[in-house]
This record gives sequence, structure tokens and C-alpha cells, in this order.
Amino acid sequence: MSIRVLLFVVCVHALAGSAATAHDEAQQLETLSRQERVRVLSAQRWEMTATRVDGEIDVDGNLADAAWSLAEPVTTLYQRETYEGLPATEPTHIWVLYDDTNLYVGIRSFDSEPSRPTARAMFRDENIGSDDAVAVMIDAFNDRRSAVFLATNANGMLFDMLQNGEESGTRNLDWDTVWYARGSQTDTGWEAEVVVPFKSLRFELPPEGEEVPFGIGFKRNLPRKNEETYWPFVSNDSTWYRPAEMGTLRGLSRIRSGRAVELRPYALGGADQSVDVTGTDTRQEVGIDAKWGVTTGLTADFTVNTDFAQEEVDVQQVNLTRFSLFFPEKRQIFLESQRSFLFGVRREADLVFTRRIGLSSSGGIVPLLAGARLSGRQGAYNVGIMNMQTDALDDFGVPGENFTVARLRRDIFDRSNVGVLFTNRQNSEGDNRVYAADLNLFMGRAWSFESYFAHMEDDKVAGGDQSAFAKLAYETDRYGAGYRYLDIGEDFRPGVGFVRRPDSRQHRGSLRFSPRPSADLLRQLHFSYNLDYVPNQRGVVETRTHNLDVGTVFESGDALWFWVDDAFEFLEQPFDLREGVTIAPGGYDFTTYGVRLNTFGRRYARASVIYSRGGFWNGTRDTATLGLDYRVNKHLDLSGDYSVNWVDLPEGKFTTHLVASRIQLAFRTDVILMSLFQYNHDTRQISSNVRFNWIPKPGSDFFVVYNELDEWGEVFGVKNRSLSVKLNYLMAF
Repeated sequence: MSIRVLLFVVCVHALAGSAATAHDEAQQLETLSRQERVRVLSAQRWEMTATRVDGEIDVDGNLADAAWSLAEPVTTLYQRETYEGLPATEPTHIWVLYDDTNLYVGIRSFDSEPSRPTARAMFRDENIGSDDAVAVMIDAFNDRRSAVFLATNANGMLFDMLQNGEESGTRNLDWDTVWYARGSQTDTGWEAEVVVPFKSLRFELPPEGEEVPFGIGFKRNLPRKNEETYWPFVSNDSTWYRPAEMGTLRGLSRIRSGRAVELRPYALGGADQSVDVTGTDTRQEVGIDAKWGVTTGLTADFTVNTDFAQEEVDVQQVNLTRFSLFFPEKRQIFLESQRSFLFGVRREADLVFTRRIGLSSSGGIVPLLAGARLSGRQGAYNVGIMNMQTDALDDFGVPGENFTVARLRRDIFDRSNVGVLFTNRQNSEGDNRVYAADLNLFMGRAWSFESYFAHMEDDKVAGGDQSAFAKLAYETDRYGAGYRYLDIGEDFRPGVGFVRRPDSRQHRGSLRFSPRPSADLLRQLHFSYNLDYVPNQRGVVETRTHNLDVGTVFESGDALWFWVDDAFEFLEQPFDLREGVTIAPGGYDFTTYGVRLNTFGRRYARASVIYSRGGFWNGTRDTATLGLDYRVNKHLDLSGDYSVNWVDLPEGKFTTHLVASRIQLAFRTDVILMSLFQYNHDTRQISSNVRFNWIPKPGSDFFVVYNELDEWGEVFGVKNRSLSVKLNYLMAF
């Protein structure tokens, strides 16, 4: 460590114990180079103390309550980019209080232009990225492996998710918990109060009289300056999504976690009309979901006559490949404890893919009669055990099935883990079982190693089949490199899993160079090269792709990318691309060029434009995609996507169009009307999904949902319609 850095460390500690201002610290930091600032801030201990309060706190979005003056706030958040390691240009003060039942977070966000409108997002879980907003990450287990993410703005809106791993791809955006917030605009910026019941968190109780340490972190987005700031400081070589980067919250004692018993009964009434059935079918149903806090870390869930009427329909896709499409899980019952069951390679070889439960291969609903689940943490172990029973649909030839998943993972070292998995899908035609184990090592901030081995047994497949995976990666802000191997047997098709490409041995190598030039307009350049080499299990090369990407991110937040793909594809069997267009067996070489422009994603009006042109099998393909989103005001959001493919092959020409349009009307933070309209030229279908949602209290919902599917052919007609009215109500004991 240099003398200058050593002197600054001493100075920082001296300033911490004095009345020094953030301006003083900023001046000190500016005397250091970027590398020295990162080294100093990364070496600091990041701790804050929660203050216990007695009496009721008036949660109204205004920090005038005298209780807030009892706590010592965090007063400095630090930039990650552009000026890595410098204090935020706009101060943020954050306090933490608690009582026997709740954790309270007070936020005061200053702004040198307080008259600017700061918040348009209102309804729960909508995109908050365009607002001046503050997020809180809470790692109640304090194990640096997972965390609850809660964000709010001046409207007091609620955005929550569960961070399951080390990067943005391991987030569970559909996860929800019970909490609430209030916000207000002020003469100096905006303020908010966040209330998190301890019953909504899971943590282990310490010996009597000892404190319960939480991991904690804060982040503020200031879109108009394209500035993101953090406490603790997060360098460009790391990521906010890594729970290991959080600080420690001290001072919590005599608190308890988890709800002992939670009941959520529902009642539903609806009507369905189908072109295949004369008249209208009506339905009235009741069911219940229940939770039981078995321990402070383990929760048992039970469901009877489960219903998913309120869930948004799938976004349609056009498939111009010879592989299966991936549709994400959207049903809340499977999303709540998703982390406890994760296993495999997302979108490629998900060995636990819950869409297999209660949904047919075409996406149709199969009634879920009942189910039970045990999930959570106990000491160093993460547990996930689930059993679900579906009903038979005799008229459609769908048998009743039982699904079992058992997942056990043990923490090792600081952030690594080792685990095992068992799955079983059982019906009248036989069983499909998978036995698997995985090892995941995270070394420092840059290195990671992930792996698994799985064996499948199926009554229809003699001897079963296997799959194996290994990935070694090095990732920093400036450099990246990695190699991935995924082996999937010819008959490896797990009954509770998703496999995109069976009968393959997939090799992928990647290199990346991302410098940050000293230029006023440019924030970062990206150069990357990827090689995919995929033979089948007999050694025949079916895919070989060289990909070169060149991109830049501007200081404005806009991004421009160019790429070229040099591809080879081999078919042993004919491939039906669509009706009347069949690709013959043989080898095909083709090259594709593309460009993508993304405007800054944190503006209220944003766009994405993608265009590619080049070879496609033994012909050509042009693809254009346009995405638009405009947050008109805090009540209305409009968005839409349009994609078109022009395909020219010797076997025939065709064009596909896919249109999706969303309208979101938020009357209040707890009342919203949402609609999704889609047109798929390829299937000649128009679909509509309209949902009204009122949240009478956190954890309870009232829905009115209308679905319609039309066929666009020579005669335009309704294929089916449905209307559902549903109320579920949370009762906690």
C-alpha cells in the first residue's frame, strides 16, 4: 500500500469520528487515483447500527417523526461509474429502526433540482428503473449467499425480488413478500419510509441476549445523471447483485422470524366460452394455500385445489429453430421458494422446471389437486422438498400425475456450495427419475466454477441416460474469459425438467475485453468473441458458430452494438421449418450481420431497435425488431414490441409478424388495470389478456381477469373466451 493511500486510510478513520462533511471526504478521495480509491474503499469495514424504538411510528412517507432522530444514519453512498469510488453527487441519508415486530428504513434523498418530477412508477413490481429510487438489500441469514431486494420511490411503490446467487441472472423478479412503504415529495428532494415485518424474513435465532446480525446494502438510482450509487461501495469488478458485497447491520436483538401459521383461502367464479363447445360453462371454486413456519428458517407450504386464473398469459414467440422454446415460470406458488430448487443450466438444461407441473406440453392448464412443500435454510443446509398431484383429463388423454422434487444443498467455504437432487414424475405409463449432484465454487471476485452430473432412469428407456456440465469463468470489469461444457445424452429428458437440445456435447469458449476510454462521450467499449462447437453423441458436428461482438455504452446511457455470426449447421434428418418448407439433410454454411441500438433504459421514453441480415440455411433471412416503452405519467404506461422475419429459401418464401402491446393504468399504488394484446401472424392468432388487480392489504388480492383467443383466417372468429373473478385473503397467526 502506498504512503498516500495509507495516510488517506488514517484520514478516513479520523473523519469518521469527527463532524467532517461529505465534501471533505470527496476532496480527499479526489486526490487518489481510481485504483487507489477502489483499494481504500474495498478495505473498509461497512457497518451500521439499527436503533430499537418503543411506541408506534407514524408511517406516512415523512421523516418528521421524532423516532428517526434516535438513529445514526448512513450519509454517503459511492459511485460505481462513471467516477468509480467518489461520493454521490446528490446525497442520500438512510436510517434503520426496529421494534419487536418490524424493521423500519427511513430514506431522505436530496436533489439539487427538487422541483423535477422524480417518480412515475406506482404499482407493485412495475419497472422502477426510470425513477429516482432507493433499493435496500437484506440478507437476514447473514450468510452472504442470498438476499431480499426491496425498492421504493417518492410514490411509495413496492418493488421486490429475491437475489439467489452471484449475478443479475440469478434474480427471482416474480418473488413477493409482505412489506409496505410510503413516500413524499419534499422541498429538498423526496423521502420514504419502508416497513418490513420480521415475519416476512427468515433468520436464525442466536443464543439468548446476543444480537442478530443482518447483511444490508443500499443503492440509489438517479437516472437523469445516469448515476448509480451504493453503500457499501461496489466496484466495477463486482456487482450489486452479489450478496457478499453487503455490509453488516448491528444492534438487532429480541426479534423473531417467520409466520407461525399463514392461511390464504380463495374463492373464484368464472365463465368460459369455447368455439368447440355449445353454450357457456360456468365454474365456482374454492381452495386454500397455507404456510407453517416449521423452524425460523424452514417453511412448510400446502395447497389444495390450486388455481392460477390471475397469472399473466405467456408472451408468444416465433420458433424458426429446430429446438424447443423456453417459456418462464409465472405462477407465484412455484416462484416463492424457487431458490431452494434451482439446479442445472437455465434455459438449456433446467433439471427442475416447474412448468411441467400443472401445464400440458402445449401450455394448457391441468388441474392441480393438492401439493406440499418444505423449503428454506437450516444451519448450513438449504432444503427444498416438494410433492404435487395433478388431476387426469380423460377427454384429452392427459393422465393424472405425481411430481416429487428433493433438493439439498450445503454451504462450503465463504460462498460456495455442494448439493444433490432427486426428481420423480409418475403416472399410469411409468416413472421418470433423476439422480444428480452439483458443485459450485466462487473464488474471490473474479473466478467461478460450476458443475453437475445427472443420471436419468425412465421405464421407457433401457439403461437410462446421463447429463454433465462444467463451467470455468473469469469475470472482471475489464476482462472476461470462460469455457463451458454441457453434455446431454440422446435420451436424457427429465420428467420435471427442460432440455433444449438433447443428444449433444456443447462446447462454448468466450473472451471479452471492455476498456473504459478517457473520452467525454464514451463510458465503456466491449469487444467479445464466442465459439460454439456442438457435436452430437456420435461425434458428428451439428453446430459450429464464431461470433464477434463490438459495442459501446455512451455516457448518455445509450448503447450501440454490431455483430457478425459465421455459422455451420448440419442436419442428419429433414427439418420442417414450417408447413410446406422443409430443410433437407446436409451441411450449411452461412454468415449473419447485425446491429442493435438501445436507448438509455432509465428514461421515461425508451426504444430498442435490432436489425440483422444474412444467410439462413440455404437461403437468406432478414429480421427487424422494434421495442418501445413510454411512461406517460405516474398513472399510465404504454409499451409495445414488433418483430418481423423475411425468409427467402429455395423451398419457399414467407414472412412472419409478431406484435405485442401492453397498457398499464395504475389508479393508486394498490389498484391497477393491465392489458396484454398479441398478434402472431405465424399461428394466425390474436389474444387478449386484461387483468384488474386490487390489493386490499399486503398479501391479499382481488382479481378480475378476461382472456380471449381469436383465429385470423378466411373467417375471423372467437376461439374461446373466459372471465374470472377471484379473491384471496391473507390470514396470519
